[in-house]
Amino acid sequence: MNDYRLRLKLLSPMSTNLWSDVLFGHICWALRFLKGKKFLEEEFLPQFDNHPPFLISDGFVSDTIVKPILPQMNDEELKKLIFKLKRRITFWDYQRLKDLEKR
Repeated sequence: MNDYRLRLKLLSPMSTNLWSDVLFGHICWALRFLKGKKFLEEEFLPQFDNHPPFLISDGFVSDTIVKPILPQMNDEELKKLIFKLKRRITFWDYQRLKDLEKR
């Protein structure tokens, strides 16, 4: 799946946050307005049942991205994770894993 970044230029104030579900809702309303209820319900939304054609993240302030807050792993937990990953990786991922192991 390709990654795209879209910049929104608001023409009026918004009272809601730019959460992913809000953005998706705006897309659905726009499609309903432009192409009709039948298109939205019978062609657009059913695509999301099995394999969504796209995913949407929350909106961020320009040129920023949120860093997830994850619990810090101790050395033993990191070694266990690396051991699990080594059994499932391809040849091309091996070097990246070795770099992680060095850290």
